Amino acid sequence: MASFEEFKASKTGEGVGAILFDHNWQVEMVCLAKHGLPPAQAVGAEIAAKVGALDDTEKQHVGRWIRDILAEKGWKPVTKGARVAPGNLFSRAALYGRIEGEVR
Repeated sequence: MASFEEFKASKTGEGVGAILFDHNWQVEMVCLAKHGLPPAQAVGAEIAAKVGALDDTEKQHVGRWIRDILAEKGWKPVTKGARVAPGNLFSRAALYGRIEGEVR
């Protein structure tokens, strides 16, 4: 089981990172968060298509990475385990809300 940092440095992690750091995908994640949907839903199908299937630990690492990215944009997890739309890499993911006092 790779640590989060080892995952990010792996070939799989590099592929995931390319998606997560793409401006357009970040806009999609924030848009879903604003509408009360899991941001992971925005990138799940793209990750599956470009990187392939991930094991449960890798999916957790992606969730943590999404959390870190969205925190920089003024968002924090407010609940875990929300259902994600069918046909996605993830079946459940966190919902996000604005960090109090943050406007970005």
